[in-house]
Amino acid sequence: MSLIERFFRPAGPRKSLKSWFLHLRIYLFFTFLGGIAGALGTIAAVALARYLGFNLGLIDLRFAGGKGLLALLGALWVSLAAHDFFFYWYHRTMHKVPFLWQIHKMHHMDPELDSLTLGRGNWGEAFIVTALTTMPLAIVFKIDALDLWSLGLMSGIIVTVLGTFLQLGHVNVRLQVGKASLIYCSPQVHRIHHSRLSQHQDKNFAFIFPLWDALFGTYYAPARDEFPPTGVDGEKEIQSLWESQIVGLREWLKMLRVWRGGPAPR
Repeated sequence: MSLIERFFRPAGPRKSLKSWFLHLRIYLFFTFLGGIAGALGTIAAVALARYLGFNLGLIDLRFAGGKGLLALLGALWVSLAAHDFFFYWYHRTMHKVPFLWQIHKMHHMDPELDSLTLGRGNWGEAFIVTALTTMPLAIVFKIDALDLWSLGLMSGIIVTVLGTFLQLGHVNVRLQVGKASLIYCSPQVHRIHHSRLSQHQDKNFAFIFPLWDALFGTYYAPARDEFPPTGVDGEKEIQSLWESQIVGLREWLKMLRVWRGGPAPR
């Protein structure tokens, strides 16, 4: 996706080579943390279910087994819609709760929004997103597991192609899809969410299906050629991988100092 960005007109400023490599390191580290958080989240979900005396998956959404490619695609879309429902409320909570915003805002501080911004997160958010999306999804729904070993190469191709297509929201290109923005989270739709402008604040939380935003009153339909500047006003950009991982702790310390009546550290 970073390569694609170089062949099309950008929606905003591009990263320098130094910044690009810094964000690549942050992306890879966040992905690594996400794997650990996902494994621990699965263990925690199973333990919680056993403690409360029920089996995982209260609502059975499995219907694709042995029924062909179309059924498999249907199962994938149902799985994505269910996950995006939980993601929507996780994402909205991260913005609305000041304590959690101090962790999440690093993702929004990027003035050069691009494909690597997708993984611009820290250790705290890796575990919070698991707790608020993956674990509830596992507890509430039984969903077809798209296991690449058991479903074969075709499943792998489907997951890779659709997964890439659906995660284009951060790509720095001037891609707009008009009225289809209501059903597809295009780069323009998600750029609105990252906008510095006041009219765009707390809009377009969904990552795959903007219909969740429309349903819960947070949808903003982008106008033609509306590609606003991104970032968070008054925030200094991070300069290292280490800073990206401690920024949440630093901001919590500031909140604590203010709460106790002292000056916030700079």
